[in-house]
Amino acid sequence: MTTGFRVLGSMRRAITEHAWSRTFCISFESSKPRGDGVITALDCAQATRNAWQWERLTMPENLRGLIVYLLLPFVAASVGAFAKPGPWYSTLPKPSWTPPGWIFGPVWTVLYTMMGIAAWLVWKKVGWWHPALRLFYFQLLLNALWSPLFFGFRRPDLAFVDIVLLECAIIGTTIAFWRISQAAGVLFLPYLAWVSFATVLNFAVWRMWQATS
Repeated sequence: MTTGFRVLGSMRRAITEHAWSRTFCISFESSKPRGDGVITALDCAQATRNAWQWERLTMPENLRGLIVYLLLPFVAASVGAFAKPGPWYSTLPKPSWTPPGWIFGPVWTVLYTMMGIAAWLVWKKVGWWHPALRLFYFQLLLNALWSPLFFGFRRPDLAFVDIVLLECAIIGTTIAFWRISQAAGVLFLPYLAWVSFATVLNFAVWRMWQATS
């Protein structure tokens, strides 16, 4: 019996360490005198509660969380909306492979939506202030700073520093999300790819701007 309880105890600790495990059953041999041998006992342990108690979320709570995380990226984007490209950007030297201006709006709309869903999937499992979501909030801040630096202050050099930090934060967030929810990690991959491209573009524009200044 002692051996069986030891196995059960280790499995219960595993549930605490992995929030995605909700319910499990284990079979173990327990040595209990019964005349002619041993008996087999079945113990089913249910993870009805973890550190964040996410299993008790009701439908309204889930919906509220989804709305919050869908809005957060667009709130960050609204900060940058005050710094518009304007005539300065139109005269700025740019590489020939720069995408047309109209494409950025639709792309970012899709990416912000995917980003919000990814964060919601993670939130459902770990709550508001898990380190993975803190990384998510941090990268949103860096994202919001880029437009004011590039368009507002007209500093492609500072914007490049910001976007490099942003890409590092996105990589960290993607890895952290993946460990909690693979779906969330996958949803972050297009964002990572787009910002990687934007980083190269920012660098090219900065070098061309520096050469003409």
